[in-house]
Amino acid sequence: MFEAHLKKRTEWAFEGMARLVKRWACVNTITTFAFFSGIVSGICIAVHYQWAAFFLLSFSGLCDVLDGRVARLTNTASQFGAFRDLVSDRMVESAIVAGIAWGYPQHAFACLLFVIALLLHFSTFGMAALLFKNLGEKSFHYNKSFVDRIDAFIVFGFVILFPQYSTIPLMALNIFIFADGIRRFKAIVDSET
Repeated sequence: MFEAHLKKRTEWAFEGMARLVKRWACVNTITTFAFFSGIVSGICIAVHYQWAAFFLLSFSGLCDVLDGRVARLTNTASQFGAFRDLVSDRMVESAIVAGIAWGYPQHAFACLLFVIALLLHFSTFGMAALLFKNLGEKSFHYNKSFVDRIDAFIVFGFVILFPQYSTIPLMALNIFIFADGIRRFKAIVDSET
């Protein structure tokens, strides 16, 4: 949703950061930073260290944006790297949602729905990656979504900073993720008939 708009306005900045970062860090290091800072962010959410959680989640997101760019700049992009990044991203999202559910039990049901929606979303995402020809710059077919990772991070950031007002944004995120999974499921079924 927001990613396409933000990408146009920020591409130059991220490209510049990637050129700078590639001098001192390899892609695997950047992905590892994204993973660990995201996991620690989830722990900070659970124990109500909101600003630390917000900073760490933001850092994790930045590293996640940079690792793919650095891989392309250094010609080290690979399917295994894409796999590692994908798994790392899901573990970070799981840690954030677990932290929210632990620290703010009033949002536990919305967090459970998020996990269910994510299972549908990435089951169909993975199947689409196998079935459809890759026409983009990613390492595999990357089916566009209603919501992107930046949208989830915006909602997570809002939840971290304003937990008392977070039920509606969490549920809206869930609806969009479910819609993506259902839309992709239909595309897969249609391609086989």
